[in-house]
Amino acid sequence: MSSLPAAEGQQASSSSSSSPSSSTPDAAAAIGTSAAPLLFPPNRKRAADETSQDSATRDGSDGSDLDESDNDSKKNNKSVNPSPAKRVFGAPPERSKSQLARTAMEESLRCSVCIDLFHQPVSLDCMHTYCGGCWSVCSKRSARCPTCRAIATKAKPNFVVQGMVDAWIQLHPDRKRTAADLADLEKNNIYVGGGDVVRPDSDESDYEFEDEASEEEIDLYDQPASLVCGHCPGGTVPSNDDFRCPLVDAEHLTCDACTQPFPKREGFPQSCGSCGTVLCNAYWKATSGQPPHHCQGLDELQPARDYMCVEVPLSTFQKSNVERDLLKLQLEATVSSSIADAATSVWKTALDAIREGTCALQLYPYSDAPMTDVDMLLCGDCVQKAQAQAMEWYRKRIPRHELLPQISDRPDCWYGEECWTQFRNPAHAQRLNHVCENIKAKRAASSSGPAAGSSSSSA
Repeated sequence: MSSLPAAEGQQASSSSSSSPSSSTPDAAAAIGTSAAPLLFPPNRKRAADETSQDSATRDGSDGSDLDESDNDSKKNNKSVNPSPAKRVFGAPPERSKSQLARTAMEESLRCSVCIDLFHQPVSLDCMHTYCGGCWSVCSKRSARCPTCRAIATKAKPNFVVQGMVDAWIQLHPDRKRTAADLADLEKNNIYVGGGDVVRPDSDESDYEFEDEASEEEIDLYDQPASLVCGHCPGGTVPSNDDFRCPLVDAEHLTCDACTQPFPKREGFPQSCGSCGTVLCNAYWKATSGQPPHHCQGLDELQPARDYMCVEVPLSTFQKSNVERDLLKLQLEATVSSSIADAATSVWKTALDAIREGTCALQLYPYSDAPMTDVDMLLCGDCVQKAQAQAMEWYRKRIPRHELLPQISDRPDCWYGEECWTQFRNPAHAQRLNHVCENIKAKRAASSSGPAAGSSSSSA
C-alpha cells in the first residue's frame, strides 16, 4: 500500500523538476502548434477537404457547415498549417516525394505533340519520341523534330516505351486514353511495321511505299533548304511590288513548316500573333498571290475570323472529358442537334463579342497578349486554343437555370477550375461542377480582407 503513494510522489517530483516554462499556457500552445503540422500536411488537408465535400454531397448537404467549422478552428488556432486556399495565389501545392516521382514518371511518358500518354510510340534518329500517329501527321508538315528541330531521316517503333506506358495504365486505369482518341491515332500512324521507316534521299528510288500519296509527300523533304529564297536576285517567284532581296546582308526567316527561307520585311505577315511561330504562307500570299508549291497544304497563318470551328476542341476545360461531354449535350439541346453547327455558332458568337470588346480570349495562362482582334493572325495550334477558350467563355455565360438538369444539379467543387482531383478521380468529376471559381480561395480572401482592414486601422 505504501508503494502507490511513493509512485505518486515520484511523478509529482518529476513534474516539478521540469522546466517552469513548460507549465505556462504559451508553452502549451507552442507544443500544440509544433505537433499540428505533422498531423495535417497541406496536401493531405486538401485531400481531406475534397473527401469531406464528396461525403457531404452524397448526404445531401452542400458542405457549408463543414467550411464554417473548419474556419472557426483555424481562427482559434492560427498556427496550424493553412489550407492551399490560404497560400499565395499561383503557388504550387506541397507534394510528397512519391507524388513528385509519379508526376515526373507520367510526364516522361507523355507525347509532346498531343500532351497525352504515348500510343504506338516511335523514336526519331535524334532520340526524341512521339506517338506514331502524331509524328505521321507532323512529318507531313515538316521533316524537323518538334523538340530539337533536327531533320529526321528515319523513325522506329519504340516497344520499350510502349511497355512502360502499358504498365503505367495498369497501375492507373483512369489515365487510359479514349477509344476514339486511340482509333484516330492508329488511323494516322504509318509506322506500324517493326523496322525503321527511312525517308530516302533524292538519288534513291528503289524504296516502295504502301501509301500512294507518300511519294508526293517525300518530294517535300527531298528538297534541301535553299540558300536563297524566291525573292532573291534570280528567284522565280514574282512580287507585286517588284521587291528583290539585296545582294548583301539580306535578312531571311526560316519557315517552321516547310523549312524554306523567305524575306524578313516589316509590315508583312510573317509569324503567329500569339506564339510567334514563323510561317511563310501569309507572306507569299500577300506579295505574290499564292505560296510556292513546297508550302501548300502545310500549317499556315490566317486571321482568326477565317478559321472554321466544327467541334469542341480536346483542350477545352483543361482536357476534362466530363465537362467537355456535358457541354456537348448542352449545345446539342439548346443550339443545334449537330455538334458541328453548334460549335460553328459558338465560335461566331465569340468573334462577335471580340469585335464588340466584350470578350478577350486568353490563349496562354501567363501571356500578356490576349486575343482582342478577330484579324489577329494565328497558327493552327493557337486557333485550337482560341476555340477552346471560346467554348469555355460561352459555357460560363449560360445562366444556371438554363443548364440541363444533369449539369445544374451538381454542386460546385470548392476548388473549381483549379481542382486537380477531377483529373484523377472520374467519380469526383461527375459528382461536382468544376466550371466555377475557387470557392475556398474566394472565401479566404473575403474573410481575411475585413480582418486586415481592422488591424491596419487599429494600428
